[in-house]
Amino acid sequence: MRPLLAFGPILIAVMASAAVAQPAGPPKPQYSVEDVQRALGVAPAPAAGQPQAQGDCEAGLVPDADGNCIPSKGNTRGFSLPSKGAAARAAPGSNSGASSASGARATASAQAAPSAPKRPYDLMLTFANNSTALTPQAMANANVFAEALQTPALSGVRFEIAGHTNKVGSRESNQELSKNRAAAVVAYLQAHGVPADRLQPAAYGFDRPLNTADPKAAENRRVEARRLN
Repeated sequence: MRPLLAFGPILIAVMASAAVAQPAGPPKPQYSVEDVQRALGVAPAPAAGQPQAQGDCEAGLVPDADGNCIPSKGNTRGFSLPSKGAAARAAPGSNSGASSASGARATASAQAAPSAPKRPYDLMLTFANNSTALTPQAMANANVFAEALQTPALSGVRFEIAGHTNKVGSRESNQELSKNRAAAVVAYLQAHGVPADRLQPAAYGFDRPLNTADPKAAENRRVEARRLN
């Protein structure tokens, strides 16, 4: 009986260690669709049942998707005017005596000019060492980015998908690696519903480090998205 008694605690210990070793599941994305929209200069759509922010429109008016102030009630659906902020951006230095034609041109300019910044957005994509294979965490993040690009706010926007490396190894090898990683991300986004003509791969090797004080730093290995329109 003694061998059986000794086997019991060993079996319990093995089962306990196996339970601890169970995988924690797929990684969660490190940002949301709304985070992407804000970073790219697009206001996230309000939650269901939540009114849109009034912005700088006059009382009784609300901003539409183009930044024009429209009546919050009534049947004058075709009537709109630029918000004070949009008008100031479109026609700096204009006065109240400007002609209606000038106002129309200012409105058109406000609508045509993209309000989003052109600064790059770090997609927080990681790769296996010296590889173009996206890690599970990178795929979780790329899934969110692909979803964001298919929302109405970003559906007509084109992006440069830029690969960067740190300064470890030769210029030629890093240039090729950044090129292949950018291409891998573009292919992944296409496979998740983003049209190919909205994505332009680019490779910068180690020429544009994020951490200029330490060109070999890990954070210089990255893939960024930058608005092209």
